[in-house]
Amino acid sequence: MRNLINTLFRWLAKNVVTLVVVIAILIGVGFIKQQWDNFKNENQLNLDQLHESRTAIEKMRKEAEKSVATLAPSPNATMNQIVEKLKGIKKQLDNAQIKRRELWDTSNLIDRNNPTSLTFRKLIELDIQIKLLEQANSYANHLYKQAKDLVESLKDKKAYLAKLVAKQKGISNRISAKIAEQKKLSSQDVPYMQRSPNWDWPPTYTDKRVDRVKRDLVPLNNAKAEAQRDIADQEKLIAILNNPRKALPFKVSSFETAMQRQLESEIEKYEKQLADNWFQRAAKQVTKVLPKALWIVFAIIVTPIAIKLFTFYVVAPLATRRPGICLLPGSSGLIQFGTNDEMKRTGSPRASTVSKSIILDDKSELLVHPEFLQSVSLEAKKETKWLLDWTMPLTSLASGMYGLTRVYPDGSEPVVISSSKDPLLEISEIDLPAGSAVVLQPRCLVGIVQRPAEPICIKGYWRFGLSNWLTMQLRYVVFHGPARLIVKGCRGIRIEPVNTGRAINQAAMLGFSANLQYAVTRCETFGSYLMGKQELFNDRFSGQPGCCIYEETPYPNARTGVTGRGIEGVIDSFLKVFGI
Repeated sequence: MRNLINTLFRWLAKNVVTLVVVIAILIGVGFIKQQWDNFKNENQLNLDQLHESRTAIEKMRKEAEKSVATLAPSPNATMNQIVEKLKGIKKQLDNAQIKRRELWDTSNLIDRNNPTSLTFRKLIELDIQIKLLEQANSYANHLYKQAKDLVESLKDKKAYLAKLVAKQKGISNRISAKIAEQKKLSSQDVPYMQRSPNWDWPPTYTDKRVDRVKRDLVPLNNAKAEAQRDIADQEKLIAILNNPRKALPFKVSSFETAMQRQLESEIEKYEKQLADNWFQRAAKQVTKVLPKALWIVFAIIVTPIAIKLFTFYVVAPLATRRPGICLLPGSSGLIQFGTNDEMKRTGSPRASTVSKSIILDDKSELLVHPEFLQSVSLEAKKETKWLLDWTMPLTSLASGMYGLTRVYPDGSEPVVISSSKDPLLEISEIDLPAGSAVVLQPRCLVGIVQRPAEPICIKGYWRFGLSNWLTMQLRYVVFHGPARLIVKGCRGIRIEPVNTGRAINQAAMLGFSANLQYAVTRCETFGSYLMGKQELFNDRFSGQPGCCIYEETPYPNARTGVTGRGIEGVIDSFLKVFGI
């Protein structure tokens, strides 16, 4: 009754603690989620308001640009039209500046600096209107100045042209007077004193007065030609000024106000806060790799099933139909075990105990794993043997048969062999007489009793038949008598005679007589193989005399099935190929 109450109390306490932990986890997760949702919703709401403001401002800006474009004068406008446009632009610009000043003065400091407020948005809109009107005003002033300069320049050019024409007229009058004077002098007799003789024959003379008039006409004609060129150049300039090149139409230049920059900075801040959050970053990364991860998980789940389907329905039937192999048909299948030295081929199959007492005669020695050496006489001589068989170093290392303790005999004092770490292991002693041989997995070997003058013979036999490749077991390690083998097995070891034939779970198999026919059969159902309840193959033995050796229960860690054993399972499969 007391044990029942204690059991119920422990069960209740365990479940109450579990309930408290679950409640704490749920409350903690709920609180964190609530805080995150509040933070996210608040930031998202502010960000949505800022985006809405930016959209409205952009829409207002496009409408304002169209409106200002109609206010700006056209490039072909007259000076009077330009003046009227300037008056309209100036009036609207003054009104916009007054509205902004009044809004700034009547609003509070918080609204003026809060990008999500309506006041902040209206201030930006007024700033944009002011900037656009200032551009239109600058363009109109430029056109006005250009038109004014053109009129003034045309006036100056025409006045200068009039001066040039008057100058040319004066020069022309002087030339006409000189020509009239020359004609008059040419029609008169030349006085003697005005004659200028020519040194030729017959002698002639010219009128000095006429020569003087001709000399006076040369600079006058040059001055008249220069005046004509100046007049032509001036007329070209006046013609150009009368048809001036048209100015470019008004075009809004891109700009951004200070408050717009503040709005964009605020949007960028909120977007960065949402994007840089660890939960958001993790969600983005998960979303990015989720499809690939799902395919990998699907492949991890499906691939073992597909492999098992292939091996169960294709590989296993092929291997089952193959004939068995016999490694040493000429050897004896005789195996001796127990404590009464009775030679048995049949009898009680259980052949193990938790501990085993080994008595050595004067001609024998014991090689054993140090962790299995439980009790030994103080007078017994002990030393280290680094490797079980130097001719098979890899097999010895892979099976753990290295760093062994060598124990020499000490009269009738027994050596007790038992597992000091694993409570499930039991120990059995197998006596191989001369001429007998057994195929054994070295991993189950704990120790060997042999004669130093006649050590045990261990050989590896390779078989490369189709059945060996299908079952991935190419090498078999055979122990030849005379010797005594000390082996271990989970929850006990059974040694059964084959008689008319036996099939044994492959996961439990430790060894068999080397003269038996060895083959495999497929396990009964696919479901048990798929879920790892059974190995794909059961070992099948026939022929006699001979025995098979297996442990009562496959070791609990030796799982197969869909989950498998990871790297350990791969290593075990690799060692199985080499019979280890």
